[in-house]
Amino acid sequence: MAYWRFAQLYSGHRLCYWCSERMQVIDTLLELARSMDADVLVLADGEVPSLEKGGRSQPLSMPRMDHELIESILVSVTDQQGRQVLRERGRFETTYTSAETTFFVQITQSETVQRLVFRRRDAQTSRTAGRELAGPTSGPRRVATSDEPPVRPLHSPSAFDEVLAWAHAHDASDIVLSGDSTFVRTGREFRHMNDVVNASDEVDALLRDADPDTRAEFERTGSVDFAYQRPMNAGSRRYRVNVFRHANGLGAVLRPIKQQRPTLDALNLSEDLYKLGSYQSGLVLVTGPAGSGKSTTLAAIVDYLNRNTGKHIITLEDPIEYVYERDRALVHQREIGVHVQNFPSGLRAALREAPDVILLGEMRDPETIATALVAAETGHLVLATLHASSATRAVERIVGVFPGDQQGYVRTQLSGVLRAALAQWLLPSPRHAGRVPACELLVVNTAVAAKIREGRVHQLQTEIEKGKLEGMISLEQSLAELVRRGAISRTTATEMTHERNLLRAQPT
Repeated sequence: MAYWRFAQLYSGHRLCYWCSERMQVIDTLLELARSMDADVLVLADGEVPSLEKGGRSQPLSMPRMDHELIESILVSVTDQQGRQVLRERGRFETTYTSAETTFFVQITQSETVQRLVFRRRDAQTSRTAGRELAGPTSGPRRVATSDEPPVRPLHSPSAFDEVLAWAHAHDASDIVLSGDSTFVRTGREFRHMNDVVNASDEVDALLRDADPDTRAEFERTGSVDFAYQRPMNAGSRRYRVNVFRHANGLGAVLRPIKQQRPTLDALNLSEDLYKLGSYQSGLVLVTGPAGSGKSTTLAAIVDYLNRNTGKHIITLEDPIEYVYERDRALVHQREIGVHVQNFPSGLRAALREAPDVILLGEMRDPETIATALVAAETGHLVLATLHASSATRAVERIVGVFPGDQQGYVRTQLSGVLRAALAQWLLPSPRHAGRVPACELLVVNTAVAAKIREGRVHQLQTEIEKGKLEGMISLEQSLAELVRRGAISRTTATEMTHERNLLRAQPT
């Protein structure tokens, strides 16, 4: 009924442009949004109206909006002062009530396009009041607030939304809330965001939005990880969040999760690394320091398997980051603390669920590592991340977490199941807005397996340097190639290398 009413109004809106009927156009559209239980209605010049629900956008089967109709809706939801602010600033924010439901309205205007985003707020009555939304110049600026308190979890637009939007536009890797300050990391640098956000209030809000088990873990341990989805005017965005206590109160780090599942090419990594997902069984490690892109690289490999193989893939993640839609493969994603109690119990359960590939978000403790080795021994391919400073150190770390009397057996077991270890680092680039990866790849052949089994891990670096024909990559080779392409500076390569003499020997 709502759709039919809109069609009637749309076809006749030119005849009633200056009559009360123009207000029914937007009311009918908002009625349609409510009937479909949508969170957001998006209207723009020359575009088909679209609804958003649960972070997904759905265009409606309707004609494109023309400028005259958009202008009539704009007149319906703003006053003269608001339209003046819109002309001067290009952005304006207000509220609009339709059928006792209040919507936050964000309006943007460029030379050719006007865009209105209506975001539903669960409230029976609300005073319609305009708020000026000043866009960032050198960085985000504080949003002037009205006397209406913010409503969660639908999040009325705030200064923090502007910080997140700025971080997204600049491909930031982390947003840090600490005390009364907010910082954004781009490349290796943290940018202070001029205290536009009350960081303590936002951390409190993050905890309020979390589920009871997450809050209980935070109270028990003083820190907690969880996935977080925040509605924004460009659509919902997902973050991996860590909230923690520190000497001056509460802090939080939000790491953006890109909405598009990555490819190795988009990550500036060789597509040859897709071969790491081609083993029928065994263990493949991706290592590196925190924030080096380990999970993202594995996500690219899993997405490749999903698109190109008919395998059954089970992921164990803390929390779930990239969401894989059904393609050729069958993918089941399980989150620690939500779908399974912990990594070891989730891994043991996965072995009974007929998987071909198991993605293990992180190997943290002896029990998880021991179970992963058994899974790799019993005919499954296990893809896992591990915090280690190099590919060879990853081997040392796995063996070193076990008591001395067990290490001989673990070395033998590891030598039989390890297929490859990829280490990666993200380095600042003069040519790229973000960072570019350098990598080191150890491929396990007969000589490497023997050295692992016999405890001669210190000799693995030599095997990497000799193994170029078998696909191995030394860090020095990777750095030299990046210098040759102009992706990093020679100074950065020199600071990063294991062996300066080996780097100098590489052709650049």
